[in-house]
Amino acid sequence: MFDEKTLPWSLIHGRLLDFFNEALLLLAAAGGNRSSGAWTRAATMFSFPEPAEFCLGYGDSTIFGVGSGDKLGKTMLDAGQRAIDAGLGHLDDFGELLLFGEGFGADRISDMVCNIVKDTLVDYARSIATRHGLPMTTVKLQHASYHT
Repeated sequence: MFDEKTLPWSLIHGRLLDFFNEALLLLAAAGGNRSSGAWTRAATMFSFPEPAEFCLGYGDSTIFGVGSGDKLGKTMLDAGQRAIDAGLGHLDDFGELLLFGEGFGADRISDMVCNIVKDTLVDYARSIATRHGLPMTTVKLQHASYHT
């Protein structure tokens, strides 16, 4: 997605950066106060459940994986706070996400990307189904969109 020059994929990198920069702003606004509304919002943002709709998960007996649970979300919050304390308040490249801690391999990254840009992926799937006359049904999706 990051090398694509056509819409909507050419916008994905920017959307991901916007998302994580918004979380950094919230952490900065919280000033380390873990009971503040800004900290709570950042913690919610750093929750990336396994997006079961995509069947991209890794697991011994399931295609649904585990998502990034509370432990990884806390790791990201703590690392984000350390980054802010060190003077980093803005990410310029998705690779800088590694500053948010260890444990972010392909499965975790796909959880994050799929959750943050799920609306774009749904629109794409809908356009393919429409083009080919495939039947569709309306379903309720968790984490269906994020916009700063």
